[in-house]
Amino acid sequence: MGFAIALKSASHIQFRFLFERLPQKTQMVVALACQILALSFFIFVIWGGYKHFIHMTPSMLPIMGISEKWAVLPVPLSALIMAIHVLEMIMQSIVELFTNDAI
Repeated sequence: MGFAIALKSASHIQFRFLFERLPQKTQMVVALACQILALSFFIFVIWGGYKHFIHMTPSMLPIMGISEKWAVLPVPLSALIMAIHVLEMIMQSIVELFTNDAI
């Protein structure tokens, strides 16, 4: 969940020393490509995590009395939250890319 916050605020690790040397339009295209790549990764994690959740054997945690399935559910849920953030970033990047073309 911490990464979702870092992703939303754009404070995650980036290669700034290379990125800042590119022209602004190229920076926008590279950022959009990275966001699309991140979105595809999060979709893969959502799909894999959900598949794992569904196919787990129904065993119970003895002390808590709940299914072990609930222990793996945060993985696809966190990926879903991050995918939503990245989708928002993609939409903003597309708008910026096309509005800067008009200038």
